[in-house]
Amino acid sequence: MTGSKSHAGRPRLWSVEEDALLKDLYLEGKSTAYLADRFDTTIVNVKQRLSRMGVKRGPPIDPDRPPNQPRERDDIATRLRILLGEDVRRPSTLTVFTDGELLAFAGRGADPADLEALRARATPWILAPSSSVLEAPSPANDDREAWARVLGLDLFCRRVLALELMDHQLAMAHACLASKRAVCLAGRQSGKDVTQAALAVWEAVTLPNARIVIVSGAQRQSDLLMEKALGLVARDAKLFDSVRHSSREALELTNGSFVKALPATGLIRGETASRVLLNEARDVLNEEETYSAIEPMLLTTAGSLAIFTTPLGKAGRVWEAFNSPLFLRTQISSTASRYAMPEHLERQRLEMSAPRFACEYEAAFLDVQSSFFSAESIARCAREYDVAMVREEGRTHALGVDWARTRDTSAMVVVSRDEEDYLRVAYLRGFLGIPMPDQVAYVRHLHATFAFRRIVSEYAGLGIGPTDQLVKELGHLVDAFRPTAESKALGYDHLKSRMETATIEIPMDPKLLAELRTLEFRVTPAGSMTIHHPGGGSDDFADATMLACWPFRRKPGGRPGAARISLRPSRESSWIEERLRRRVQDGGRREISPGGT
Repeated sequence: MTGSKSHAGRPRLWSVEEDALLKDLYLEGKSTAYLADRFDTTIVNVKQRLSRMGVKRGPPIDPDRPPNQPRERDDIATRLRILLGEDVRRPSTLTVFTDGELLAFAGRGADPADLEALRARATPWILAPSSSVLEAPSPANDDREAWARVLGLDLFCRRVLALELMDHQLAMAHACLASKRAVCLAGRQSGKDVTQAALAVWEAVTLPNARIVIVSGAQRQSDLLMEKALGLVARDAKLFDSVRHSSREALELTNGSFVKALPATGLIRGETASRVLLNEARDVLNEEETYSAIEPMLLTTAGSLAIFTTPLGKAGRVWEAFNSPLFLRTQISSTASRYAMPEHLERQRLEMSAPRFACEYEAAFLDVQSSFFSAESIARCAREYDVAMVREEGRTHALGVDWARTRDTSAMVVVSRDEEDYLRVAYLRGFLGIPMPDQVAYVRHLHATFAFRRIVSEYAGLGIGPTDQLVKELGHLVDAFRPTAESKALGYDHLKSRMETATIEIPMDPKLLAELRTLEFRVTPAGSMTIHHPGGGSDDFADATMLACWPFRRKPGGRPGAARISLRPSRESSWIEERLRRRVQDGGRREISPGGT
């Protein structure tokens, strides 16, 4: 050997034999201090040599010690992944609810004083049944038993779900448990989904072989509600261990109960249910088909139906249920929620019309007279697909812009057409409180993406300035649409024809669908037709969709193109004269008005 401890800090020269011996001794478990003494060098030199040779050793092995098992995580996030089918459920010691717990959660042995206190808290939110001398709400249970079950639900939520239901949520639960038919109207963000999820999980646990089906207006609403239910299940170990199978569509427990979440847009016939919860019923498009599929589910079980929704117009099945003596009712405003921010509600009250605010936040119905589009035609055209700011090859694109007025939202809708003359709403966006120059810039951005054939811009009120700016920048690509009663009637007549022949696809966008469903028409004494939104409603997205479809209207021969509309000669000639005069003044801006294109 060469080198000594007196040469601390200098590198040591190692032979091949020394390297092999150093490696063997180190892997046998000898310490670096022992090796430094053994080879007459420093600990630093030993560590450097081992590092250069890449020699590493693990922790000492005890032959009598069992190998370490990987630690299994048992947190809410892991449980939720398992429940959603995104992770594998590992074997575990099964923990179950005791009989005493289940009886308490079912409301057995409830203290009369507690029942009376609960009744006093929740009753103010329950409306009296609609008057009728012939019929009355069909009871699901004795009223005292129903209140006892609500008390059990409240206890279950507190002890198992770590959830404190508010008084109005308990009132909604009571309506579901006290009557075979219930309609629970509630404003936005008042806790409808949480109430339904908690009620479904609780009943599945406390009632063996319960068959609970939740039907939502759209797939997204169905997914969100089931995720809420599974999130509640993941909060408790006993509840988690009570799950036999779960996914985004179904939750099955070991007691034979199940909860299923289905969209009304899919196939829902053939299910058997002891309870059906119809979630956001205002968004159900084909009401007759959906309700005719739900009622047979309850036939052999004498089951219950509960409708949860924010109301829309005074028409349709929700309005009929609310006025039926067969339904127990609640009507709850958003202010009932302890989480509602007063500042936000006041801001919304200033930005929205009074009837619209009452509809969205106070659970009041809009006054709808005569709907322009039939529910059946809307249902035929509505499809589950995502809109995106992506140009589709082989399709022609057009943009419709409805500029904001007071308390309105500017709306931009892109419609595309294929070679077979089928239209599709490809993209839509609303702008509230955004400066007009920024909105004009966004139109340019959309044009850079879609390369529009036409941009049809509303030319009235606040829309005159932005339209003139777009004409100046993009020239004859922009059509200025004057929204008179006659021009809107022509535009909406084309859109109505498209929808009745199912030659246009519309996304399941709640705002757009609600506006189409509530759009009204009225025939004046002079015989002309006016099209407008109901009092307090809006038609921003509906108008923008109509404008985007305008360039694709058919010629008399059946092919797309401009249509010539003949009017009385005197009126037409005066209009043409005025149009020519304006074109000379504005440098050739295209305008769309009655009698021409």
